Amino acid sequence: MLFKLNVDPLLKTEIQYELKVRGLHSDGNIANFPSNLRDVLREESQGVVKERPQYPFQFTEDYDVVSPLLTELESLITKLFSRPDKNLSLTIETKFSHSLGRLNNSNTIEDDEIAKENELFVKLTSLRTRYELFAMKFSSPVTSVVTYTSGMPTLATSDASVTTRVISCKSTPVAKWNLRFSGDQKGVSVNAFIERVNELMLARNVTKIQLFKEAWDWNSLVKLLFSEFRSVDYDERLLDEIKRRTQGSDESMRIFISVMRTMFSRMTEKLSAEKQLKIILRNISSFYQTHLGLPEIYSIDELLLYGRKIEERRYAIESYVPASRKRGNLEVDLAYIRTTSAETQSTAVVTIPEFQCWNCDDPDHRAVQCSRLRRKKFSYKCSKPEVTVASCPTCSQKRTKQGNGSTLIDERETKFMKNKVLLHYVLEHSTSDERPYVTVEIMGREILAY
Repeated sequence: MLFKLNVDPLLKTEIQYELKVRGLHSDGNIANFPSNLRDVLREESQGVVKERPQYPFQFTEDYDVVSPLLTELESLITKLFSRPDKNLSLTIETKFSHSLGRLNNSNTIEDDEIAKENELFVKLTSLRTRYELFAMKFSSPVTSVVTYTSGMPTLATSDASVTTRVISCKSTPVAKWNLRFSGDQKGVSVNAFIERVNELMLARNVTKIQLFKEAWDWNSLVKLLFSEFRSVDYDERLLDEIKRRTQGSDESMRIFISVMRTMFSRMTEKLSAEKQLKIILRNISSFYQTHLGLPEIYSIDELLLYGRKIEERRYAIESYVPASRKRGNLEVDLAYIRTTSAETQSTAVVTIPEFQCWNCDDPDHRAVQCSRLRRKKFSYKCSKPEVTVASCPTCSQKRTKQGNGSTLIDERETKFMKNKVLLHYVLEHSTSDERPYVTVEIMGREILAY
């Protein structure tokens, strides 16, 4: 049985609480508080979704309010048993709704706080069972009202950020979800299991009470699952895993940041936004780090924006097609003209000294002026090694001019002289002339002597 939140039976402090958890002003004229809360509940019943602010109360404050409220409920239920009254039933149901919503919203961190919260839940469940048995026996059936809390179905209490219309659609039984958690390391983690249950709870229209009707609170079961199946050093191990999680080469910035945010959310002790941003910046791929070196990034959302721009630019670069000159252009003078490689090739400039000796390689004199002993054989005209001017294939093809009374010697004359010397040598030796022949070079010209 689910109870609807009504404004009239609420006390002033209870109305102020309901307004404050919804992000509304709880100061000012007290007379306007009930009407303001009615307006909000009316909008919520029409499906107007409003996001709630961060819960503004500590567990000690909730405990100090709910504990005496349960004592009051016990007294009211006893009074109802002795004298049934419709208005009294409405008051009891409203106080049930308010107290249950306050416990569901409470922030429990320490073990002693969790123990106190569990104690209150047990007492509240016991009182509600007593009242439901009485209502089923002596009253007409109570219509169950299901509301949505930040997109999650729950009671129409302060636990609801949005109170919507009464629904009559049937929910899928939890037993048919085919969802199991074994605690085995080969299976899903406890975090993934809880997240999957919450997703199915929304998709299949199941309340937290329907989800775990054998116990007194689904939130407490979640805490017990975490304490049982999470390792003692879970946060440290998860943080090491987060630091090792780098962006894949084909993983977009949006997917990578979404994965990192999910891993951060599974930590018991949450990291600050600055630390999360620092880890993500260090783990993104080198491609993004190259382009994100200059701009200052102050948030993960800003990093995501830069990443999408870089991805768009990379897609444009990869999709680039070089221009080609096609015939039939309307504006021929503006068409692309490709230049040849010979036109664009740069010519290397080599600086050659004005004088350089080809014998000793000094730059202050020529080879003919060198005072050192001749160390190697070379052509005096082109410095080609191991040849002379006459035997050089380059110099012998040129017409050479020698000093006063010079003679022009071309390639044919050189060949004729060589043949003449060879013929003369053969004829002389045929007459038993055994004088040796010596070839000398004077001023770049070879001379046969004997």
